[in-house]
Amino acid sequence: MVIPDEPQRAYIEFGSGSLSGYFIEDVCSLGDDSAVMQDYQFGLVTKQTVFSGRFDAIIGLAYPSMAEPGLTPFFDAMMKQGLVEENMFAFYMSMNPLVDDSELVFGGYDNDRIEGKLSWHPVIDKLFWSLNLEDVRIGNRSLGIC
Repeated sequence: MVIPDEPQRAYIEFGSGSLSGYFIEDVCSLGDDSAVMQDYQFGLVTKQTVFSGRFDAIIGLAYPSMAEPGLTPFFDAMMKQGLVEENMFAFYMSMNPLVDDSELVFGGYDNDRIEGKLSWHPVIDKLFWSLNLEDVRIGNRSLGIC
């Protein structure tokens, strides 16, 4: 781990709290160490408010326009280093974490987690991962709010 003599301070505020600390550089590896990033810069958390649980670091999945100036977002660094098969990541959110784990997949998605048809939607704002909401339905009934 490399901590500069005068580290760049970090402060990130979310709707449910904030994280603060400073940026450091270290080796970052995932899973079975098949994806290893040398000299990756990320935020070391020294203080947090409101969040449940404890955070040691924040790497983020932001678009570069939302990232800290001078730093490369985690997934962008993975893409640049050719560490993923496809330039995509996917989340599976468990409805019951006591029965089934949630997961984050880099470089594709897990077909076993998909039921029914997979729909693709373009990101319309490459700052906050915004999608165009065309309709809200309950069953087959439109709520008519879009």
